[in-house]
Amino acid sequence: MKGPFGSYLPVPGSSGRASIFQVSGSPYWYLYTRLDGRTVRRSTGCVEQDLAFEFARAFLQDLEIGAKVLPATSKAPTFAEVAGTYLAAEQNRASLGEVSERSIYEEGLKLRSHIFPVIGCFPIDMVGKAAVNDCLLRLHNERGVRTTTRNKYLVVIRKVLKHAWEAGIIPGLPSLPSSRRDDRPRDHFTHSEVATLVSTLQRLVSADEPIRYMRSGRFLRYIRLDQDIVDYVVFAVNSFVRPSDLKLLRHGHIRFHNEDETEVLLIDPVRSKTVRRLSMTMPRAAEVYRALLRRRIEEGIAHSSDDYVFLPTIPNRTYALAEVRRLFDHALNLHRMKRGANGTRTLYSLRHTAFVDRLVNSNIDPMTLALNGLTSVEMLQRHYLSHVDARLKFGAFIKSRQPSE
Repeated sequence: MKGPFGSYLPVPGSSGRASIFQVSGSPYWYLYTRLDGRTVRRSTGCVEQDLAFEFARAFLQDLEIGAKVLPATSKAPTFAEVAGTYLAAEQNRASLGEVSERSIYEEGLKLRSHIFPVIGCFPIDMVGKAAVNDCLLRLHNERGVRTTTRNKYLVVIRKVLKHAWEAGIIPGLPSLPSSRRDDRPRDHFTHSEVATLVSTLQRLVSADEPIRYMRSGRFLRYIRLDQDIVDYVVFAVNSFVRPSDLKLLRHGHIRFHNEDETEVLLIDPVRSKTVRRLSMTMPRAAEVYRALLRRRIEEGIAHSSDDYVFLPTIPNRTYALAEVRRLFDHALNLHRMKRGANGTRTLYSLRHTAFVDRLVNSNIDPMTLALNGLTSVEMLQRHYLSHVDARLKFGAFIKSRQPSE
């Protein structure tokens, strides 16, 4: 359809109520619709047709629920522009020690990779419930995000909008989709499953033969298993460090420590996802680390404070972690252990195993465990404590004081 402003393209799903169009001299798409008998034309702020359609649909939905009555084109900065100032403000807070650098990095990654492509070009005062719902739906459809991950994206969007409100860019905080709680137990390994996993990996290392790596039943390539993979698994189930921190772990982040005449490790994961705080491992992790240091000397591989602990010859740490994950999955698939009682097992299941082991096999209080694991008591309660079978703690249960007659 041709009009005075160029070619009009009907917005899919709008029943012909709205169109987008372009004009000469501007790279942006514009929205055309009718509201209460009058014409509304508005810049979408988007140069890509698909994103302009997304903007138009969100705008129409907001009109239907009465969230937008804006006859003039919005002159507010875009969501992406405001997010940039929000991240800059967070960097200032990081310099004061109020937030972690890792937290800012994670939020920036979520914004740039998955939020900006959907609502980044929207004027900030047009980001409401409908637009955010579209963003979350797209994340679910394209990435299959679970409830916990969905909530993390929602939190970042809410923080940017709150920053805009506090800066006087928008008059108030818009209504947003509600957060959903996911209290499902975290999948972990039993002691026998850990033993099977470690012995399988050790056997594959000793065989010194390339492994045919398959994905979805299709052969991709041959990969070789390194002793570091075995050490990684044992280290992970005897510490409380996240996989994302383990891939960046350097020798300078670790020091030996004697606790009640027992040697353990103290780890300072500098770029931790939450807070920066020392974390103590179990004694087995110290044994594995000492063996790893001896092997580095025998192999003539550098192990200074700046060298990575696991797979140090791979400079790309994302790729290094992917190698660990591929071989970990291969060993799990050999024994059909990839699926657990509560879902698919991942490298994070090793961290979950460390938490469950301490909850079941020790008398440590949740506060101490949470502090050591760089998490919160609430997270322990939701994902671990509330799901630990009382029968697993039977010994501690019957040894507790009997109620008075």
